Amino acid sequence: MKRVSWMVMLVVIALIAAACGGQAATTGDANSSASGGSPADTVKSFITAVFTGEGDISSFVCSSMDEAQRTAMLSAMNSMADSLKQANATVDLSGLTFTVQDETAESATVVVGGSMKVTMAGTTQDSPMGDATFPVRNENGWKLCQ
Repeated sequence: MKRVSWMVMLVVIALIAAACGGQAATTGDANSSASGGSPADTVKSFITAVFTGEGDISSFVCSSMDEAQRTAMLSAMNSMADSLKQANATVDLSGLTFTVQDETAESATVVVGGSMKVTMAGTTQDSPMGDATFPVRNENGWKLCQ
């Protein structure tokens, strides 16, 4: 059972990177998207919302995305968050780094590196993020866009 749980966690991590265009972001405050924080703040807040349940995932996603894409992405992210909750998994995000690249007034790319510590069934495992990149756009505040 533990092996299956870890496999689910690895799939969750891969899906987040894929759903966000395989791209990541910089560091910041967990609620900055709504307040107009940095591109890194938005990505950090999004990842925090998915892995810890702190925050509304939809508030970090571009409203200008194709509605079907946006709905599918939000559904997948919410399902992952629910799966983590049901598995009683905890995720320590303090080992992640967020670096903003190619920032303009309208867009930026955030690269997420480092690793997360995932604890399930009393076992903790380090889960490297790689250098995932997240495209963000300024829509009266930074939002993740594909």
